[in-house]
Amino acid sequence: MILKNLREFVNSNKILSAILGVNLLIHGIGITWGLPNFDSWAIDAVVPSGVLKGLAKGFSFGFVYHYPMAHLVILAILILPILIIGAIHALVLHSPSEIKVLVAKTKTLPPLEQWELVQTILPIKYYTSAIILIGNIVSLFMSIGIVYFTYKIVKEIFDEKKALFSAALLTFNASFNYYSHTANLDVPYIFWGLFALYHLVLAVKYNKKENYIYCAITTVLCFGTKDQGYALFVIPFIIYLIIIPIFKSRDKSFWQIYKRNFLFFTTFFIVGFIIVENLILNYSGFILRIKTMTGENTEGYTPYVTSLAGYASLFKDLLPVYIKQIVSLPVAIATLVGILFLFILEKKDKSFVLSLLPLFSGLSFIIFFVMVVKRSDHRFILAPSILLTVYGGYTFALLYEKLNKNVFWIIFSPMILYMFIFAVNVNVNLLLDKRYEVTEWMKENLSSGTKIEHYEDYVYLPQFPENIREYRIKKDFDNIAQRNPDYIIISSKWYRRFFKEIDLSIEDGKKISERDLNFKTSQQGDFIRKLFAGKTEYNKKIVFTHSVPWPFRADYVTEEIVIFGK
Repeated sequence: MILKNLREFVNSNKILSAILGVNLLIHGIGITWGLPNFDSWAIDAVVPSGVLKGLAKGFSFGFVYHYPMAHLVILAILILPILIIGAIHALVLHSPSEIKVLVAKTKTLPPLEQWELVQTILPIKYYTSAIILIGNIVSLFMSIGIVYFTYKIVKEIFDEKKALFSAALLTFNASFNYYSHTANLDVPYIFWGLFALYHLVLAVKYNKKENYIYCAITTVLCFGTKDQGYALFVIPFIIYLIIIPIFKSRDKSFWQIYKRNFLFFTTFFIVGFIIVENLILNYSGFILRIKTMTGENTEGYTPYVTSLAGYASLFKDLLPVYIKQIVSLPVAIATLVGILFLFILEKKDKSFVLSLLPLFSGLSFIIFFVMVVKRSDHRFILAPSILLTVYGGYTFALLYEKLNKNVFWIIFSPMILYMFIFAVNVNVNLLLDKRYEVTEWMKENLSSGTKIEHYEDYVYLPQFPENIREYRIKKDFDNIAQRNPDYIIISSKWYRRFFKEIDLSIEDGKKISERDLNFKTSQQGDFIRKLFAGKTEYNKKIVFTHSVPWPFRADYVTEEIVIFGK
């Protein structure tokens, strides 16, 4: 039945199916990045740690994680078979009483022996790898959903041709490509966000009850997946669910239906919020997470001050990130031109107001989230970049209609090739990650039982061969002689934070973030600077530097792995 429906969909939507297929291929190449491993190579991925922590407490009774639980619960359901198989496997290897004794014993051992003992209970790496892969695959399919709902939204507010061009342009969004490979929450919350915006468009156009209900439920799932999702809806809801209906209230038949539908929207929104946030069983955990999000530490990561100069500096940094890391210059220009064309060419009627919905949603996100957290990392403007690409598609569709088809393809084929290289640069970097080479070097050059010390999470490190004794140190760094490792391994993603210059003559609008200051003055920072200065008995043995062939550029992965030895 599923295959039959899929075949019918492809036959009746050949161009859209090709666009979705290309995205599936691009977003799927490199999906096993960093595996097998104990942890994902994607920073802030929620598997395996986030999901397992949630399951351990049933996502209730004071469960606190730095993200909401909606997607964690989805992943928890999907990985349950893996956990059941793992439990059976452990019971095949050991009796329940033996497992109890081994777990109790781990609490009395130092890090190296503790970690080695845990792995005698179960070959953890292969189970964590399966969990990570499931998380990555869910993001992959949700990314296809994002392309699909972009198409559906644009088809409703413009037409089929503009919808196809808009969907096609998402293929060239590099940041979107990257997060489609990982179990981060960025793709999932944007998926639910576009799902909700699509039903908001339908609610505005047709004033049907089911669209209000779906919009309410998917909105809650959006910010129930990642808190920042709320910012997509602030301006759109004010305009399309409050202001516009008030202006149309003289139409009594519309107003009666709208009031009933808005009541449904409000009811499902409130009930959905209570369920998705698990307020009945986890109210204390929810309150604690909100306090953590809004507390004193929220300013610790931002290098921008809260002032006009600070916001000017923020947007000055965001623009090159948007162009160089997310959409590429051609798409950025097409987006700007599309917004201008929209205001110049379109009739200023109710359909024009609806055509501004992606723009309002993107601006809403920038105003109510980006300007609040004051961060310029590429993932913080991924959602607006996807929404605003609608207007890039608008531009390309207009040019396709106005120009001779052969002329269009002659002019834009080189540009499309450039945009394609820009996007698949992500795949090239994931596949050629230098950490794979480090793993092979360790297999070929280090004997069984070699002790390797590190100070960072697995997210930054290569895969360690099974015969290597590796462990992480979080304190007492100067006691290295007592630990006596054979090698120390450290990545540039980690060590460079301890070398960042603290410039007191900082430009107007910026400040020294508390995070940078803490890294600079930490005990670990002192030790790592001594290590690199040659003031310990360990010296650099080998440096692995990441590189990719022309015309691609090195990005997205750890730039350098340094191995120290005696």
